[in-house]
Amino acid sequence: MKNIIFDLGGVIINIDYFKTEQMFVDNGIENFGELFSQMKQSDLFDRLETGKIGEKDFCNELRAVAGSDMPDEMIIDCWNAMLLDIPKERLDLLVKLKEEGYRLFLFSNTNIIHLEAFNQIAKEEHGLDNLDGFFETAYYSHEFQRRKPHAESFQALLDKEGLKPRDTLFIDDTNLHVKGARKTGMLAHFLTGGESIHDIEFNSFGAKILMILV
Repeated sequence: MKNIIFDLGGVIINIDYFKTEQMFVDNGIENFGELFSQMKQSDLFDRLETGKIGEKDFCNELRAVAGSDMPDEMIIDCWNAMLLDIPKERLDLLVKLKEEGYRLFLFSNTNIIHLEAFNQIAKEEHGLDNLDGFFETAYYSHEFQRRKPHAESFQALLDKEGLKPRDTLFIDDTNLHVKGARKTGMLAHFLTGGESIHDIEFNSFGAKILMILV
């Protein structure tokens, strides 16, 4: 194993989706949980996360679905409420892995609204403009215009970086994304609740997987 591709939310930065739901409820959209599921079934989030719409269109469409007159600023605050902290020990681990010779990449399903918030958290907590410097390349879905869990999205990343699937480990806290990565032949680890990237034995991960396959 020579290369490691990390997810961002729930892997590097802590997130809590309930905080976004609760903040919308507190601001008058009492059925946001139902609406959120409805919007997931539409293409609103696909379009947001592949850069086909921006902040203004997202706010307008969310208002229309919710029947709300909430101003853009409040929608953005509610939408970003799910984003918590970036533990320093995780950043330290990225530095350590890079020093050990691993090539590190980031692949995140995200959007321009959350990216600006991520960067602000990195600035406030660690004095960093962004997290890009910890990786050879950071792939944000709204810029890459491809998103997980589609196997072709992972393959496009592998091809762009010249990575061999069997030399590459992908880490995500969403099992559907892990399954998509495995379709390309990559090693992939589903980071379950309560588990941290510190719990992964990177130096022996590939060997363990080969033993399982044999």
